[in-house]
Amino acid sequence: MTETGRSAVRALPRVVAFLFLIAFAAQARADAESGWRAYLAGDHAAAVAELRPLAEAGEAQAQFYMGTLAEHGAGVPKDYRAALDWYARAAEQGHAGAQFALGLLYYNGAGAGAVARDLVQAARLMEAAARAGNAMAQHLMGRMYRLGRGVERNRALALKWSLSAAQRGVPGAQYEMGVLISGRPHDRAERVAAYAWFLLAERASHPGARQNLDLLNRKMHQVDIDQASELADAWTPPADAWTPPEAAREPPQSGAAE
Repeated sequence: MTETGRSAVRALPRVVAFLFLIAFAAQARADAESGWRAYLAGDHAAAVAELRPLAEAGEAQAQFYMGTLAEHGAGVPKDYRAALDWYARAAEQGHAGAQFALGLLYYNGAGAGAVARDLVQAARLMEAAARAGNAMAQHLMGRMYRLGRGVERNRALALKWSLSAAQRGVPGAQYEMGVLISGRPHDRAERVAAYAWFLLAERASHPGARQNLDLLNRKMHQVDIDQASELADAWTPPADAWTPPEAAREPPQSGAAE
């Protein structure tokens, strides 16, 4: 046998082990989804029985689901510290949903001191989730950069993250875009764009959007309002558009940040 052949043979156990790990991870994720479906079907005991062993074995999706159950008291007692622990385990593995959920716990604080409010920690986690593509994290990072919460105020970064989420259809981010660009009274193009973003947010019943539209209606010419309406009408959700979580089929993805 040639040296190349012997090297290939020696490599086989590593290849087999790698393939086994891939198959195991895929099966663990499938089992985690099975546990979540049991919860959605109302069988909370079965959900916890399926999810807990996977979570304890290190499966990130199961850890995220266990955190969600603990945070909301579904199938297990409501326990914010346990939720924080499960989310943290998954977040350390790069799970964007867990990074967002953990960041939101720190952003709001929870449980009468069970989780102390920590805006700096919230920003660190939110930005990691935002960079991984979590639309709600992108939205909240835009807001945090606009208001200077947990980070230095930075209009450019506020625009960057708000625009990323707004383009994916997050109503709160569309509202933020309106706020960010409506404050330049002598820039006609930006005022038209702000009106369009507020209009999209208002169509999704976002609080405050109607009031801002009413303010702009008193300041803008009808031709500009018509142009803004055309821009809003032309907007279409992208393939990776954010969709609101439905209690009947998905875990909670966000909560009120204020």
